[in-house]
Amino acid sequence: MAEIREAKRWSRNAFFELADDSTILDRNWGREFLRGLIPEQIYWFTETDVSVADDLELCNLLAEAGCRQLLIGFENPRAGEGTRKRAALAVQGNLRR
Repeated sequence: MAEIREAKRWSRNAFFELADDSTILDRNWGREFLRGLIPEQIYWFTETDVSVADDLELCNLLAEAGCRQLLIGFENPRAGEGTRKRAALAVQGNLRR
């Protein structure tokens, strides 16, 4: 959080990228991290995998913590269209409040 606070001093309206291929892969750490971000009142984006769409609590925490965009990575480039569509709609719908 110290790095985020320092960056906020230099740019009050920044849109942060939390650059990590799997920012919230560890769900327990992710929840703790997101709760810590809420009072920082920043907007940001990051990367994660499609399983985030199955966790409504986590999606809500992402939105509450200021996440405005998720880049979803798929391990299998041949994943069915239904999987991609379901993931995109679930994440998109849960981040829009």
